Amino acid sequence: MDAHGGYLVPGLWDAHVHFGQWTRSTTWLDISAEPGPEAVCATIRRALSGMPGDGPLIGFGHRSGGWAREPGVAELDAVSGARPVVLISGDAHNGWLNSAALRLLGLPPRTGPLREGDWFPVLADLGSLPGTTPTRAQELAAVDRLTARGLVGIVDLEFTDAFNDWPARAEAGIDRLRVRAGTYEHQLDEVIGRALRTGDPLAGPLITMGPLKIISDGSLSTRTAWCEEPYEGSAGHRTSRPRGSMPCSAAPPRRGWTRRCTPSATGQPRSPSTRSRRRAPTVPSSTPSCSATPMCRASRHSG
Repeated sequence: MDAHGGYLVPGLWDAHVHFGQWTRSTTWLDISAEPGPEAVCATIRRALSGMPGDGPLIGFGHRSGGWAREPGVAELDAVSGARPVVLISGDAHNGWLNSAALRLLGLPPRTGPLREGDWFPVLADLGSLPGTTPTRAQELAAVDRLTARGLVGIVDLEFTDAFNDWPARAEAGIDRLRVRAGTYEHQLDEVIGRALRTGDPLAGPLITMGPLKIISDGSLSTRTAWCEEPYEGSAGHRTSRPRGSMPCSAAPPRRGWTRRCTPSATGQPRSPSTRSRRRAPTVPSSTPSCSATPMCRASRHSG
């Protein structure tokens, strides 16, 4: 093949994507550059001043792990009033909501952000808010953005039912990527009941069943990663149970499943029973970001 001086490389895979969230994030308010709660609140005030209607405002990208203090619900209320505001951290491990958003989502009053297990069900439910569900056209545009960057495949670890969503997308003509659609422990009974195994086709040759994801700890950006040294008195957040006590830890291999255990701060597979030896600074100065898809948290590889 004559490439006329160019290079031919294997197609790129993104090994960790939350596709639905990332598609929605292209229409969310970008707050990734804000250095602290005060700056975020000033940005929210300006955004709301030019935003018609009464629908929710969703922002994305802040990294509160590097802030000098924790944000509060009251200060967000002061600039937003009765307009629901949901701010999703760049690592997706915490959400800063105002009181109007807490009420809209049926949550009790609180003073600070939601984190980890308290936050993930809320994050998964954001699609129920008015105007937040992406259209097929927006999803197709998102796929086009990925393929334009050389991606040929993704591992979709969306918190909702990726193994149901992708066959529906393929039927609608969104079929330009190879997709491995993952699942979580709370969905495992359904996929086992349907006799699905890792690698099974879901829709044609391109959409297949992906791995079972087990989250073993929190995130450095949220100060919940399970670390050898504490974050100002807290050693972090361990989300998994010890080896042998988690029902799904033994069942998947016997049923043809590939497990994926992810310590969230590093993206490197490790046993859920192995405590991370990484050291947590009191105030992390910076956190990594992903250039191709803002919602991803893992390295790309050729495939």
